[in-house]
Amino acid sequence: MSIQPVTPRLHQQAVGALKDAYKAYGEHPDEDQLFLINTIITTYIGQPLSCAKITEAMATCYDIAHVTDEASFKYHGQYVEPGDPLYDDAKADYLADKHNTLHRIIQETTKE
Repeated sequence: MSIQPVTPRLHQQAVGALKDAYKAYGEHPDEDQLFLINTIITTYIGQPLSCAKITEAMATCYDIAHVTDEASFKYHGQYVEPGDPLYDDAKADYLADKHNTLHRIIQETTKE
């Protein structure tokens, strides 16, 4: 049986599975939960994540889940506070960066 390439759809589903795992298990899943996470991820990308990758993914999901409208963000070298004209752009940029981190984790795993 040959390994099938990871399509963009499967890649996106794997990222969604990481977010769902965070919602279900929190930032620090136990050993059984790690096994379940990897079972699900393996169905999408054909291989498990390392413990370090799961830790990074859960920390990133934590960052995404805990963004509030009162947070300040560094944007183009400056801190942007709520009410600043660039605040929505800064928040969107921050969240996009975190989502890109999840995509990178999946992509790096499929290249290992």
